[in-house]
Amino acid sequence: MKIITIMLLLIISSCSHNNNRGNQQLVEEAFKVITGNEISYRSDDCPKIEARCADGDYQEWIQKNGETACACNN
Repeated sequence: MKIITIMLLLIISSCSHNNNRGNQQLVEEAFKVITGNEISYRSDDCPKIEARCADGDYQEWIQKNGETACACNN
């Protein structure tokens, strides 16, 4: 089932090649499906991820573009 989901996400990503935010969302969803962990490259999403990360290891880092990214590693 995970392979089907990944393939579907790759097909969708090729359709939205020019939409950078769409590609980021796609990567975030694929990461979540494969690993079970949440990740976001948008600082606006980090408080929500941190709130849902009660039992995990919440981490933040600064990207090359200066924006904060975050993840909840279970």
